Amino acid sequence: MDRSKKKRLSSLLAAYTILFLDNMGFAVVFPIFPLLFLNHTHSFLPAHTPEATRHLLLGFLIAAFPLAQFFGAPFFGDLGDRFGRKRALFFTIIGTVIGYALSALAIFLSLFTLLLFSRLLTGFFAGNLSLAMAAIADLNVEEKARGKSMSVVAMLLGISWILSILMGASFSNPANSHTFYPALPLLITALLALLSLWVLKRFYNETSPCVPEHRPHILKGLHNIIHIFESKQLRSFYLILFFWVFGTILALQWVAPVTMIKFGATQTKVMWLFLASGTGWALGSGLVNRYLDFLSKSRAPATCLQCRAIIVALWNWAA
Repeated sequence: MDRSKKKRLSSLLAAYTILFLDNMGFAVVFPIFPLLFLNHTHSFLPAHTPEATRHLLLGFLIAAFPLAQFFGAPFFGDLGDRFGRKRALFFTIIGTVIGYALSALAIFLSLFTLLLFSRLLTGFFAGNLSLAMAAIADLNVEEKARGKSMSVVAMLLGISWILSILMGASFSNPANSHTFYPALPLLITALLALLSLWVLKRFYNETSPCVPEHRPHILKGLHNIIHIFESKQLRSFYLILFFWVFGTILALQWVAPVTMIKFGATQTKVMWLFLASGTGWALGSGLVNRYLDFLSKSRAPATCLQCRAIIVALWNWAA
């Protein structure tokens, strides 16, 4: 294998690793936050806090990450174009390490304001996900190779989801060990982010030339939305993506509160629900994407959504 291929493979594996570890940090809070806010045995909120207030605060906390990511991801994407993806990834990973450490400290001190700030900070620096995706696209110039790499990305995201849910549910439950605590998974996540920083420095080679005249803009996300609605070709695909993500995240974020309140589910049972979704995600990404080549690119999203709607309808009918 020549030197250029080795550098490409090294950079590709580094980008996959960063993507994998970053998604673990995003998903690890799903089994933790509902436990802190809705389980009265935990002392994060005062015992007299009304149920409606608990749900409202949980909603604010969950919304903080994607809200900050909306502004941070395009900003760091522009930063990567100007200074190179490696340097931009370095800053975003450092920011996420600080964010996860502050989240752990906030849980330990039972400070909601600090926890909210830490989620905003972590969300703002979550641009490393889009930067890693851009790097993977840079390293796969051919369309067929790029499509295959996106299938690998989807599978890795599903597997990292499974591992993060296992870590979050296991290490946050004091019933498993007296050394376990809800802040522990976030400390482990901070250490994993440091590991991805080492991977970046050791294995990643710059994939994009610097463009000094490219200016980062904090409101780039708003400009992107305006551009999407002005483009007839992009509008329909992004609307499909929006509603798909909206429905998926809505279900994932509130499955724990609903099952805990309505069915009295324990943290372990909630963990199994999340694991089932992650397993389906990983398997579906590997199997379904193999057959997408038989469909036209314009029909593939609609066909997948139609199949999903049928499955959801059958599940509701059976329930």
